[in-house]
Amino acid sequence: MKRRKKTSNKKFVFLGILIIAIIAIGFFVPTLTGYFIEPESYRPKHCITTIVDGEKVEKCIGDFVFKNLPSYPKDFNDIWTFVYYNRLQVLENFTAGVDDSAYYLQPEFYEDTFATSGIQLYAGYEENQPVNFSYMGIYGYGAYPMDFYRKIIAEGGRRGGMLKIVTFWYTSWGVSKYQGFNLEAVYPEEGTITSWYVKQDPEIAREYLKVDIEPKTFLLEPSWPIFHDEWAKKVIINIDISPEIPSGRYYVGLATIGMPPDLNDKYTREYRFAYVSASTSPLGTGVPIIRIVLDIE
Repeated sequence: MKRRKKTSNKKFVFLGILIIAIIAIGFFVPTLTGYFIEPESYRPKHCITTIVDGEKVEKCIGDFVFKNLPSYPKDFNDIWTFVYYNRLQVLENFTAGVDDSAYYLQPEFYEDTFATSGIQLYAGYEENQPVNFSYMGIYGYGAYPMDFYRKIIAEGGRRGGMLKIVTFWYTSWGVSKYQGFNLEAVYPEEGTITSWYVKQDPEIAREYLKVDIEPKTFLLEPSWPIFHDEWAKKVIINIDISPEIPSGRYYVGLATIGMPPDLNDKYTREYRFAYVSASTSPLGTGVPIIRIVLDIE
């Protein structure tokens, strides 16, 4: 009898330890799940205050609006500051081990326009609600940065070399269309870019400045009602400067032209009326959206 009783006590001790272990796991699982499956979000909360029936109502942008985008980087504000204040010569490889898209796919990367017009459009929109806003863009896009100035100083008595410039193209706020782009280099006869005035012979500029664009042709996806994962693109501009180029000031731009017929047909069949070819600049026909001034010494 004593042996049976002793065995029974061991069972209760074992069951007690097992129950405590289960309770302990129960307490830790939410913490582990929150850490590994739902990483902390560093994205700031974007809200506006409106007046409804005489009372102040706060409306915020729901997290679902950003669900297709990469996680918001912890050092985002540092990188944004470097870009905004021209602290980086080439806008790429922002953080070791982190793809650049983690930064330029965030709407906050384009803070100037997102703060002034983007937030008020998305704030208060609820997931899966009917789209009934008074504003919804048929098409629209932008590029950031748009203007560049570089001084090229001859090394060892020789001019020339490769110049790399990176810019980012994005769909405007509230645009539900897929937009096709085909870029080409242009050499305007004259123009003023910020504080630099340029007057040049376009043929001379074209002869000594060879431009390669990557990608030259691409598709921007919608930014409405939520941001698609390719609503913005990184565009690299490589300028091959001839060693024989005369000293002086030059002006190179990037403009949009019509899509190649085969790609235009492909996207029209795939997206139907949700597709449009971005064939002209929002600044006006023939006006480059990217403008680069080169001082060759």
